[in-house]
Order: sequence, then structure tokens, then C-alpha cells
Amino acid sequence: MTIVLILFLLFLIFGLVEMDNVTYRQSRDPSIAAAHKIPWTLDGMAFMKVAYPGDYAGIRWLNNHVEGTQIIAEAPECNFCSYDWTGRVTMFTGLPDVQGGIHEGEQRWGDELTRVSNLRELYSTSSPSIALHVIRIYGIRYIFVGFVETHCLYAYGKKAVCFPRSGIAKFRGMIGHGLSVAYAHPGVVIYQVTNLETV
Repeated sequence: MTIVLILFLLFLIFGLVEMDNVTYRQSRDPSIAAAHKIPWTLDGMAFMKVAYPGDYAGIRWLNNHVEGTQIIAEAPECNFCSYDWTGRVTMFTGLPDVQGGIHEGEQRWGDELTRVSNLRELYSTSSPSIALHVIRIYGIRYIFVGFVETHCLYAYGKKAVCFPRSGIAKFRGMIGHGLSVAYAHPGVVIYQVTNLETV
């Protein structure tokens, strides 16, 4: 029993060090210089306070203000960006999203491809009518626009996904026409679908 406890403690210590070196210190934004100030902790959200403060604030807001299982939209997983920052809202809130997080393609192959395509269209199109069509299909209640949605993602050193500014700006133009701002903080805006039945 003592050996098991010692091995467990070693795993815990070295696991934290490795996670600190790989996850916490390497954010998607190379300009983030404060990442070295992340505390040693078992809190899985601690790195977000420093590396992705906007996403952190938005996720905290969702956790504190959204009741039930409201469907959210967030940027879909890019083809080779698994184990990346995509799916973070659903992972840290427990709220269902359109794609469902990483590894969904292994469980729902055909449907998952359609969902990813529709999510890309939601964030890419400058057409409010196309966006509203996607919102209706999935019954989306909240649209998360944070770091992943406003920055290019890279896989193997190459740009993998970038949503056009016109696609992100379209949501602002939809305020009062199917959307309202539920929460805004530097680095994140969460839009709420105002009335799904009339959208």
C-alpha cells in the first residue's frame, strides 16, 4: 500500500510539472507573456485566468447564470487541432454544444461532419439568414465568441481554421433581430437567442 501511495504522489507531482510545461505555458497566442504566473494547482481552469482571461470570464458567467441544458455554439474542432482549445465551453460548463467536443467523430461520424460544417458556416457567413437557419436547426440558445472564434488556429505549423471578421461582426448586426448580448467582457461576447420560435 505504501508503494502505491508513493507512486501516486510521484505521478501527481510529475503530471503537474508536465501539464505546466505543455498546457499552461504554451497558449495559442504567442504574445501572452504572463503565462509563467499561473499558480501550481489542481484547478483545471486556473491557466485560463492568465492565458485566456476573456474565455475564463465567459465560462464563469455561463456557469453562474445559465440554468438547465441550454444549447451553446462555439467554434468547432478543426481537423487536426484535437486536444486544443476547441470544445472548452462545453467541457468547462457541462452545457451541450452543437458538436459535442472532441472524439465525437468516432461516435457519430456522418452527423458530426454535418455539425462541424454547420458550425463553421455559423461563424463564417456574413448572412444573418444563414446564421438563423443554423440556429434553428440545433435549437441554439447561446453563441460564444471568444479566443478561438476570433483567432486563427494552427495545426502542424499551418493555419487550420480562421473565421472571417465579417462572419463574427454579423452577430453584432443581429442584435435586436434574433440576438441580444447576454454577456460582454474584454475578449469575449456571449450572444443569446432572444426568441427561438420566431427566429
